[in-house]
Amino acid sequence: MYIDNLIQYIVFSAKVLYNSFGDNMELFEHFIKTDTVFFKHAKGKSSLSGKEFHIYNEIIYFIGGNAELITEFTHLKIEPNTLIVIPKETYHQVKIIGNEENYHRCILNFSVPYTCKFSFTKADNETKYLFSKLINNVESEEKEEILNAVLTLLLNKLSKESEQISYPKTQNPLILKCINYINDNLSQNLKAEIIAKHCNASVSGISHLFSKEINISLHRYITEKRLIVAYQKISIGEPATSVYLECGFKDYSNFYRQYKKMFGFPPSKG
Repeated sequence: MYIDNLIQYIVFSAKVLYNSFGDNMELFEHFIKTDTVFFKHAKGKSSLSGKEFHIYNEIIYFIGGNAELITEFTHLKIEPNTLIVIPKETYHQVKIIGNEENYHRCILNFSVPYTCKFSFTKADNETKYLFSKLINNVESEEKEEILNAVLTLLLNKLSKESEQISYPKTQNPLILKCINYINDNLSQNLKAEIIAKHCNASVSGISHLFSKEINISLHRYITEKRLIVAYQKISIGEPATSVYLECGFKDYSNFYRQYKKMFGFPPSKG
């Protein structure tokens, strides 16, 4: 069965949707999974803490709670009914403010061929309807078919809207300067002293600001950025034995160990 005809969007009732998304629900996690798509409807603490880089695209429908979105170039407060599209291999965090039990969201992770563009917009009724179909069918025998159909419709919709969306660069200007320098010099020596000098800041100052604004240590960001770029290169056929040097690692055994820890498989399988 494919998803109901699009005409149902027109008669969609917001009242029904908001009844489904009530604030007094118990904490939960519900899943639908196929080979290429993963859907989660959850309320409560995130289980992905420490996973700031993904090798798959992600769509977050933020339903409720108090949170901020942090990326390399943005630092934005998230309002309820916000739709966020995160392209694969993009650093990001949803930082929960206050009680994590109020964090209510739907998440779609997918590895199907699709070129994502970052977006941060209010979810319209059509989008809410699509997510309600997933929420209401997590136990259905046809849930996988519904999941694939919903993703197709959602990606078609996002593709049509992508040209109208601009990338909001709301991150601290000093952080932007620091990140641009790191991205341009991944194969070089990226000690904190060198980065701080380039940014006309002290080592302690730039390290503190980075942790505050990006919510990750400078050292860890550099390491994971190098690893995600290494993954990109290996995935298009470049040999790991040369990639590790291009990405600033001096020792292959250390690179191998950290790569496997981050991705769950060795660089030869990238």
